[in-house]
Amino acid sequence: MHFTILGNDFTLTANFAPCLIWSNATEHPDQPHLWNQHPDHPCYDKGDLQKAMEHFSLSRQLDRTKAVLVIHESGQVGEQHDYDRMFEDCNEVFACVDIVNPWKPTSV
Repeated sequence: MHFTILGNDFTLTANFAPCLIWSNATEHPDQPHLWNQHPDHPCYDKGDLQKAMEHFSLSRQLDRTKAVLVIHESGQVGEQHDYDRMFEDCNEVFACVDIVNPWKPTSV
């Protein structure tokens, strides 16, 4: 699974390859396009979204805006707890979150 967050004027993606890699489609010339947030482990941690927004200088654009969270099935690492933490963070960061979720967790 991986995530795409669509805001009013930005698109941010989070992939597990196998560590959590963020990509900002709203590039700034002074920033790299990709960011490996914590190469020491692959999971999404509570608060990672806010840190990514700050890293890509997107926090000032928020002002409690609406966002769409898309969960993609991709065969990448990503588990239910990653989804739960991302969803919780989105609800804390954005005023309203719509979800598009074709991802189906696999049972073990």
